[in-house]
Formats: sequence, structure tokens, C-alpha cells
Amino acid sequence: MAQKIQVLLVDDAKEIRDTERMLLSYAQDIEIIGEAIDGKEACEMAASFKPDIVLMDINMPVMDGIEATQKIADTLPDVSVVIVSVQEEFQALKRALQAGAKEYLLKPFSSESMLTAIRNVYSRDEQQKRVATSVILNDRFKTRSRIMAFVSAKGGVGKTMLSVNLGVELARRGKSVVLVDLDLAFGDVTTLLGISDTQRTIYTLLLEGQGYAEVVHAYLTSHETGLHVLPAPSAVEQGEYITPNFIQGLLRTLRKDFDYVIVDTASPLQDMFFAAIDAADDVFLVSTADLASVRDNRRMLNVIKTLGYDLSLWKSLYVERGTLPGTMAQEVLSLETYSTIGFDSLATSTAVNLGIPVVLQTKRTRIAHDIQHIAQKITSTETRITRDKIKTTFFRRFSLKAR
Repeated sequence: MAQKIQVLLVDDAKEIRDTERMLLSYAQDIEIIGEAIDGKEACEMAASFKPDIVLMDINMPVMDGIEATQKIADTLPDVSVVIVSVQEEFQALKRALQAGAKEYLLKPFSSESMLTAIRNVYSRDEQQKRVATSVILNDRFKTRSRIMAFVSAKGGVGKTMLSVNLGVELARRGKSVVLVDLDLAFGDVTTLLGISDTQRTIYTLLLEGQGYAEVVHAYLTSHETGLHVLPAPSAVEQGEYITPNFIQGLLRTLRKDFDYVIVDTASPLQDMFFAAIDAADDVFLVSTADLASVRDNRRMLNVIKTLGYDLSLWKSLYVERGTLPGTMAQEVLSLETYSTIGFDSLATSTAVNLGIPVVLQTKRTRIAHDIQHIAQKITSTETRITRDKIKTTFFRRFSLKAR
């Protein structure tokens, strides 16, 4: 049996609701699931019952139809509103559509015009849901690529070292990986990898103009492990020409061809920083075991949360350099520790000076082992994450139909 279109009637006049109920009662494909007498009650009932369509009068006490429509559109994206009004003027129609209404129905209306409006809106919504789900499924099955941004409120915490070594370790495991050095002023990813200075950088790629996506691979420098690198500009002033829009477009381009896009960020809470975390699937927050590092990261998280970012994407990496207990750091950050990394000053400094990543130079050290563990953790969950995202999206859109 086909699923019925569930409708909520909203009008402060009982006789109008009675008329609407009577006109809809003859439709075999429509079910009235409730009635409300004002916008406030409509919002509450819509949140509880999740109807397909709300037939909303524009003029009501307590909360009018426009305000109620706006609230429903903002909080219940799967619920559509059809505004009902005696006002035929353009401004009323404009206000209704701006608030998020999907259709505008003039009183008095016939049974045919009301049924047509409801069925058309429902049909368009279902088509949009099918298209959106198809796009998500196709994207997820075509690629499991993930953009991972490494961030920290303070410098010198090992953020670049971790992003470089994780990139190397993922590449060694057969993954296609590109590392973007987004420290546009003083990026040293190439130094840690022992890569000689190159004239092909993120800045010279920018100079290619609109066609940069077609030649981006020519600007990537390859490490012996198979890791690809897009170096930072060779001069400090060159970074000033790079825009957030360019960065976001670049990251979208790279994720089409690589399993993992790793971004080593700098200058927290600046435009490039937000461009990176906006595009990221995972944000790795690096802290060391000292109060200053943890406290500053907490302040940064407060700003991020205030701006409306989803902190569920953020993962805490805790470098044991200092004396602050890990449990205290986790409590201060209010962020579960994704992984703890042992600090080895000799192994790290030796690797940096030689231009050989820790996971290659000192494979048996604790720090190398911990980075290998992070890589294993990431790759072992990639299939589950893909399936979870598909299931979450699909069932969020369609499970309500089976109440």
C-alpha cells in the first residue's frame, strides 16, 4: 500500500479547519494527522508528528503563519509548508516564500486546487530527497576520501611533525595521500621530508588562474614513500595572495584523486584556518602536556563552538611533552582523546635534522609506534565510517515514513 501524505491543518478559525478537513477527506492518498489553532501550536505539533505538509494560514494570533513557517523551515527541513491566505498581493507571496513556504494557496479554494498544491509539493520533496540520497550514495561509493586538518592554538606542539609522519605512514600502507602545507608564511613540511626547495608551490599553482585544477598534479612534489606534497609559498609575502575560496576549491579538487588529503594549518582563527576546517572531515587538535597548550586550545574550541561548528568532527591528539596528566587535559578540553603520542626529543630532532620522518628513521621508538597506531586506527574505520554516513543520511530522510 502506498504511503499516505500526512498533513497538519493550521488555522485559528474552526470553520476553516472543518472545511479543509472535509475537502481532504475524499482523497485516498492523504491523511490528516492533527490540527493547530496558531503558529506556536503548529511548530510544537510539527516537531512531534513530523508531517509531510503543514497547511498554514498566514494570519493567526500568538504566532502568525510567516513566523511559524520560518521556524519550521529552520528546524524541520523534511517538513514542507503550504501557506493559505486571502491576500493576493505580491508582497504577501514574497514574504511567504522567503520564510520557506513551498506553495501559496489563495482563499477561497476548491478541493482540486488544494489537493493539487499538496500533491505537487509532496512530489517535489520526494524527488529532491531521492536525488540528494543518490548523490550521497554515489559520492560515498566512488570515493572514501577524507580531508584531515591538523590544528593547534599554539605553535611548536608537533602539529607539522604529526601531519607529515601520518601522511608518510598512510602512503606506506598503500593509500594515495597528498599533504597540503597551509602555513603560508613559514611552512616547513618539505624540510621535515628532506625535499629540496621547489619553485612549484601553492602560490605558483594559484598563478595558473581558473585552470589550476587541470594542472594541479604537476605542482605536487613526490616523496620516496609515495606521499604527494603541495609546498607552502617560497616567500612570506606570496601567501597574502591566496584566498579562502581558492583553498576550498583546491581541497575539493584534490579529494577527487586521493584517499586522504592532509592539511597542515597555521594562524588559528584566521581565514585560511576556517577554509581548512570548513572542508575537513576530521580535525585533529594537537596539544602538549602543559597547561598553556591545553588552555589555549580550550579557548580556541570555545570560539569554534560559538561559531556553530560541529565539534564531533574534532579529535584530540595528546603529545606527552610536559607534566600535565592526560586525564586533566581531556577534562579541560571537554574532548575525548583520540590518541596519545609519546614524545622523544632525540628521535624527533634527529629526524628533523636529517629530513627523514620519524616513522622511517626511528621505527622502533614509542613516537613512531604511536603514529603507526593512528594510521591503523584511521584506515581500519574508513569502511565503517562510509557505511555509517550512508545509513545516517538515508534513514534520517526516510525512517519517518514508517512510523
